[in-house]
Amino acid sequence: MNETFLGYRKIVVDNKLPRRLELQHDVVLKENGQFEYVSFEETFEGIIKSQLLHHRENFESIYYLWKEYRNDFRCKP
Repeated sequence: MNETFLGYRKIVVDNKLPRRLELQHDVVLKENGQFEYVSFEETFEGIIKSQLLHHRENFESIYYLWKEYRNDFRCKP
């Protein structure tokens, strides 16, 4: 590869920002009829907590799917 383009690549890689984590915050209706805004940390743990809140009615089916595919998403050392 051309040395000039390798230099450009090095600049891009050195200045690359980490990938953004996308998650959805939520509004929950409380027992007293009031609404509560629920926010989550922008971490992988926050994404999991967000999904648990959004899918609390069908948690068992999500847990079953997680158990089935969990090894497909493990980081390889």
